[in-house]
Amino acid sequence: MTLQQLRYVAMVAEKGTMTEAATELYISQPSLTKSIRELEKELEIVIFERTNKGIVVSHEGEQFLAYARQVIDAALKYGYDSPESFGRAFSRFHGITPVQAKSGRAKLKSFSRLSVKLILDGGSTMKYRIEKMGELEVIVKKKNFSCDLETSNRQLPEFWGECWTDKTMLELFERNPKEGIFGDALLGLCLSEIPQANEFVYAIGMMYDGGPVAEELSVEKIPAHTWAVFECVGPIPEAFQKMQHTVYSEFFPSSEYQPCSGLDIQVYPTGDMQSDKYVCQLWIPIEKNL
Repeated sequence: MTLQQLRYVAMVAEKGTMTEAATELYISQPSLTKSIRELEKELEIVIFERTNKGIVVSHEGEQFLAYARQVIDAALKYGYDSPESFGRAFSRFHGITPVQAKSGRAKLKSFSRLSVKLILDGGSTMKYRIEKMGELEVIVKKKNFSCDLETSNRQLPEFWGECWTDKTMLELFERNPKEGIFGDALLGLCLSEIPQANEFVYAIGMMYDGGPVAEELSVEKIPAHTWAVFECVGPIPEAFQKMQHTVYSEFFPSSEYQPCSGLDIQVYPTGDMQSDKYVCQLWIPIEKNL
């Protein structure tokens, strides 16, 4: 499974026909059809049902489509195939990576308080709140990634794809309790840094239901923290990228808070991620500036 195939699926679902999707993607219809059929065969599911009235997204396809869009979002978010990604812009401005900034050990360039605007381009207000949360458990598949931005840009999207190919996602969906603070949302977690190895631990998971844990998965405890919770409303990835850029370039340098660990949680509820009303969240543990 490739990122390109995920984009093909998203475009066919958006346009409703192979012909229109192929035109939008600048490829031939036979090539598009072949690529999607190969993906269906690999995953052993039917994404699109062919009927006399055209193409209809199947029940399995609806589930796959929702999270395929999240994979596409993650790819763009981390700079994969996106020259204007937040990560690269952040590194160019501050001279460090976002992962290093979140450790709390690095100094960020500061802005004047009067220049800070908690308004995103386009006129959407950035909503956030400060919330205390006790320890919680998540069930995840995790992997170490290089802190080198170029390397992680390649590896993270591949990891999301792997979790679909090896059926990790399906296992998580089946056992999710659909309760707790994050409900049935899919979580992307930066768990920790490993400075001596110049690596960080990234995981994909959901709230833990207390049941048996498969060998390839693990249960991780998220410590109690005070969190800054940023709400993003709008189509993904554009709205999320703008919100995240504002958080690190304006909110933290000008506020009374700073990130206090290498941890963050990205919360992606099930839904139409291209909708103007789609809501996701970024949770960052914080402490007050000294």
